[in-house]
Amino acid sequence: AGIAGLIAFFPLYSGWEYPVAPTRMVLATLGYGLLFGAFGHSWLATKGRDAGWAMIALLPPFAAFLLALVSGYRLEISDAVWAIIALAVALPMAWVAWLYRDGENAKGPIPPLASALTAILLTISILLVVPDRFYAAAFILIAMALAAWARVVDLRIISRLSYIPLAIGIVAMLGLNFEVIAQMMGTLAGNIVRLEILPPVDESLAYTLLPGLMMAAMALYPKFLMGNRGGRIALIAGVVGIGTFLWLLSREIFQIGDAEDFKSFGFAERMMLTQILAIGGLALLWFAQQKKNLVCNKAAWAMLAVAAFRFVIFDLLIFNPVTFPQAIGPAPIANLAVIHCAVLAIVFWLAGQWIENNGEGVLRFPKPVQAFGLGIAIVAALVAVRQLSHGSLIAIDSIGTGENYLYSVSLILLAIAWLARGIMTTSSLLRSAGLGLLTVVTLKVFLIDAAALEGILRILSFFGLGVALIGLGWAYGWLMRRDKTASEVPA
Repeated sequence: AGIAGLIAFFPLYSGWEYPVAPTRMVLATLGYGLLFGAFGHSWLATKGRDAGWAMIALLPPFAAFLLALVSGYRLEISDAVWAIIALAVALPMAWVAWLYRDGENAKGPIPPLASALTAILLTISILLVVPDRFYAAAFILIAMALAAWARVVDLRIISRLSYIPLAIGIVAMLGLNFEVIAQMMGTLAGNIVRLEILPPVDESLAYTLLPGLMMAAMALYPKFLMGNRGGRIALIAGVVGIGTFLWLLSREIFQIGDAEDFKSFGFAERMMLTQILAIGGLALLWFAQQKKNLVCNKAAWAMLAVAAFRFVIFDLLIFNPVTFPQAIGPAPIANLAVIHCAVLAIVFWLAGQWIENNGEGVLRFPKPVQAFGLGIAIVAALVAVRQLSHGSLIAIDSIGTGENYLYSVSLILLAIAWLARGIMTTSSLLRSAGLGLLTVVTLKVFLIDAAALEGILRILSFFGLGVALIGLGWAYGWLMRRDKTASEVPA
């Protein structure tokens, strides 16, 4: 039967190559597929599982459909009808995959073959009826179906098959977002995005956000058998898709198209996206700690890493409002820049504490994360003084004497707050950071601030600073001795 099916295919192919009578070719193709497919399925249904008859049930109908689809463009058949035909051919192949889902039957070549042919036909059916912008989501949907089916039958080879539509979907998503990604990369060179060449947000919903969310679900939801490698690929691609859409959405909200728009709204737009990533990453990290979910933990740290990258690269280096004019708001303390830095400092400090308390997850070194949060807190204190001295636009070259003193005062207050909190919570990092910052500020006062004073004012500044340092040292030593004595008292 198999040899007969192979031999009969050649005249069928020759007939479609130059179809003089297309109607007859349709009937011949239908008869070919039904003849071999029906006998193959009948054998499997009545006489048990046989690999040879399963091949006959699968391959001739599939080959007949592909031949008719590729060569039947001369026929006046709509895409919707072809989609229905593809779905009709896919259903019996899905039935074969179901028959071979468990036991010894699942170990041969038939389960992956039936699953792959069903997936191909379903993909064709979907692509024939959906608009172009849904192509990426269509391939991801097929990958999800294969990964879910691999979990049902517990077959790694079917899970590996899901990588093919997953890769095609990722390529399709990136290809449709080529201009957006190019504009994003251009910001790393300090370029302002050209709003007029970006695609509409409603279209990006279909070919960016939707496949991104679907891939994130594949990686995070345990019903999909993806494996570590596939899960990482899906998670990274999903984060890229979601992040690209959020970036495009932020541009649409603030409508930044030139230098003046960027001066007015550039910092607010950049802050919004970074805060979404940071707060969302912290919330996902909390969820991962509660559910002991390692994949969610990885996703959370990916979001926090991107937020940290954006803060360092864009806020501190490329588009720093001190060197690149941007409005941060007229209100002292409660302006965008101070709030931005303060929230990020809290987010990374809490993230580091959660690592320290739980001791689980992808990142096991809490001190660098907490230290990064403390560094952002220093930036918040400096920005508060800068805005208080210059207003909403802080891209001013000069630093006045009063502003310079305020920097020292704010940093000393921050160091004292860290020391006090470190003593109360027995946090060695806070105590060390407080002492280190206090030492640096002391050197600044002696070497820079006092140099601008003369006579009695310089003497008084040295005297006041010395008294303050002696008092702090005595208080710190007394508290440390008290804690040591308390720890030595037997319970």
